[in-house]
Amino acid sequence: MKYTSKLLATLLTALMLIGVFPVFAGPPPNVPHNGNAVWMEKTFIPHTGLDYANFTTDEVTVGSKFNVTVFVNFTQDVSTNLIGAFQTVIVYRNDTLNFTRYGWTEKVTDPSSPSYGQAISQWRKNCGGWKVTRAFSKGGWDANHEYVLPGESWAAPDIGEPANPKMYKGSNGTLVWIEFEILKLPGKGLEINELLEFGFGATIKCKMLDDAGADVSGSFNWYNFPVNIKWSMPSVLPYMAVTPTSRTYGPFPPSVVGTTFTEDIYIKELSGAWGIVNASFKLSFVTTFLGVLSVALDITNWNVAATADYTTTPGVIDFYVETNKALAGDVHVATVTFNITAQNTYPGSDFVSPLTFSDVVLKDHTLLIGTRAPLNGTITVLALMTLPLPYLEVKFVDTGTNEIVLGPEPVIGDTFKAEVWIKNLHFAWYLIGIQYRLTYCPSLLQVVSVIEGPYLPSHNQTNVPPPTWFSAILLPDGTYGPHVLVGELILPNGTGQWPAPLPGADPPEDGLIATITYKVLDQQCDRNLTCSLQFKQTKLIDVNGKKIPTTAPVNGTVKVLTISMYWPGRLIDVYGGAVNRGYGVPYSHDTPSAFPAPYGGQGPEGNMDLVIPQSVVYLLADVTYNYWPVQSKDVGFEIEGPYEQEGWNKTSPVPRRSWYVRKYAARTNETGTAWIKFQMPWPCENPEDLFGKYKVTVTVDICGVVVNDTLWFDYYYLVEITKVTTNKYCYWHCEDVEITIEFRSKAQQRYPLLLAVVIQDELETHFGYAYVETYVAGAEFCHWKEYTETVAIHVVKWAFAGVAKIFVSAFDMDPTVGGAPWCPTYGLGWPLDPQTGEPVPLPEIGIMPYSY
Repeated sequence: MKYTSKLLATLLTALMLIGVFPVFAGPPPNVPHNGNAVWMEKTFIPHTGLDYANFTTDEVTVGSKFNVTVFVNFTQDVSTNLIGAFQTVIVYRNDTLNFTRYGWTEKVTDPSSPSYGQAISQWRKNCGGWKVTRAFSKGGWDANHEYVLPGESWAAPDIGEPANPKMYKGSNGTLVWIEFEILKLPGKGLEINELLEFGFGATIKCKMLDDAGADVSGSFNWYNFPVNIKWSMPSVLPYMAVTPTSRTYGPFPPSVVGTTFTEDIYIKELSGAWGIVNASFKLSFVTTFLGVLSVALDITNWNVAATADYTTTPGVIDFYVETNKALAGDVHVATVTFNITAQNTYPGSDFVSPLTFSDVVLKDHTLLIGTRAPLNGTITVLALMTLPLPYLEVKFVDTGTNEIVLGPEPVIGDTFKAEVWIKNLHFAWYLIGIQYRLTYCPSLLQVVSVIEGPYLPSHNQTNVPPPTWFSAILLPDGTYGPHVLVGELILPNGTGQWPAPLPGADPPEDGLIATITYKVLDQQCDRNLTCSLQFKQTKLIDVNGKKIPTTAPVNGTVKVLTISMYWPGRLIDVYGGAVNRGYGVPYSHDTPSAFPAPYGGQGPEGNMDLVIPQSVVYLLADVTYNYWPVQSKDVGFEIEGPYEQEGWNKTSPVPRRSWYVRKYAARTNETGTAWIKFQMPWPCENPEDLFGKYKVTVTVDICGVVVNDTLWFDYYYLVEITKVTTNKYCYWHCEDVEITIEFRSKAQQRYPLLLAVVIQDELETHFGYAYVETYVAGAEFCHWKEYTETVAIHVVKWAFAGVAKIFVSAFDMDPTVGGAPWCPTYGLGWPLDPQTGEPVPLPEIGIMPYSY
């Protein structure tokens, strides 16, 4: 231990930088140097004997890099025939070369290194368990030269570890690799001859020490490394280019006249070997619809002279630039700012202008530089298109049309819903606000409520709720007659802007903007009554506060038929709904109101909307005789199920293994309605066995005659995630994973949906997540409605490589504000594969182990 400490002290005093001595045992090399020798080669081992580097200017340019590897051969006696440490001082000319990085050759971890992935120090591999020290430094040698100094030494082992082998006679191998950058090129017809020299200065010099610390450098031959760079004619010619090469404006409003844009001018793929001095060229454009506002010349590159004349000849910019710098690569010349001065109106023609290079002359000191065909540009201004005009339309929920007919049964007190839709809306109108008046007949109808529709709020511009301002006011008779005045505005973001997306699409789309509930106040026995719901003073506003033109609206018509004299006699109608976490249907725990048609299953043999796990179900039965409520009658309720969901039909349902029957009786109240409520069961084991179709039968005895009605409902998760896929399997770090989520629902009413996606790497670290806020609605009874959403998650640099898993969950809203799952996480035991009956596995991706 003392012996080793003395050796280390000696090495540090000599400014030696210490480290492992990476060599491998084997026969002495045949090339390029036998005996005791230290030399450099241009390539990593296995060495090829290239102890020099010859480059041409067609192969390298300013900024090109190359590596040298230091080799050692130890075959002849020196002192104890054991080498314990070394340092190599490599001196280079600092105006020609620049040191950029280095590495120890026993293991190379840089993917750009020629020896990436190779473990080449067999000596260290076979004699593991020993300690080493190492270091590295650089500095100035003289006014024109710099040096780099790597060094290594063995150190004594810890107690219990094997003895440390030194480098014995007969060993050979590599010490270190060093990367250099080329700083200059020779002139035409010339060459640069430089030398990477092993330095032997007064205080800093190359050393080879035996295991006692004695300097045995003189027993080794030290071979320098010539670097030659010779000028040659470049094989790749430069060319002129404009970027971007293509721009298109229009065709949608507003007009693009007055729009400005920039184009950058480059000399591309210019070899530094040319030694360019000046360039001149012309860039032409069409003046019919384009003008030049300014030309900003790149005086950093063209520091001697730079001019651009765009006033002498209309449609031509005449460039001349000159430099004394060594320019290479894609060389920026100038940035041109254009403005659009004209635009046709459709069906007028589009404007197209090539940006064309001509009279291109590139020169060095002695000759012209050849060029390839230029990369010209194209500017297109499409004719301003007259967009399709949007309009407003009334559509009744119960009929799906612009007309609703009530009666001939008694309907006084009944309610119905009218939806207001914006139709045929193109995105290029950039709509942000709507105002309209909708008339009604107060003697026949009462406005119960006006609720904002989902369309405009779904285009929120701010993350701070609410996304919109909405107002509805009932106004009495006046200029427009009794009406509802409705206003809605998408609120801007924090900077007062509406950046997008805004309502509309291409082709145009429709959106629900309001739902109005009416109550019937009158019905005659001798005539029909009619009311027209008419739009008045409709205004649509764009982002600039301008009015958007509209076409004629589609009004609604309400007809209340006279009470029929053909009485239906004894009737019972069962309907109902589920609380479903409070979404979708109105209810009261004490006196449930009618769940809205058609979602409640109103009418003979109706179908009720979806019931989700553990939801409270309300079933109501209206008992009438000739439309008149029958009070204090006992109504029987029977609930049977579950029946199989798939392949279901009313006439021959197939019971599932968990099938059961429940029976209740309830008495009608003063309105002839009897009702019950119950919560859907959710047993401890296999609760999904209760999923399926359920049949409700109601019966009542009205004066000795039993009448009945039936109703069906579906019991299942609100959402079922059916498939999760990615755009590919393998990803590098810092790539984005594109995840497509396919899901479905049988919900007829609108329910919010928050899809939460998480990726866990192979060590179960969650490194990325994404949310999708959407909704489900509009399914037909007994039919799935399919949906698809796509998200992107970034693979962070610190994610562990290997097989990562993707988790997708469905909530109604964020758990921090009271949200809860609609269904289990996809892949965690659910759903079952229909082919195998086994749970589907979690989706997986591969994160590649190296991307840097």
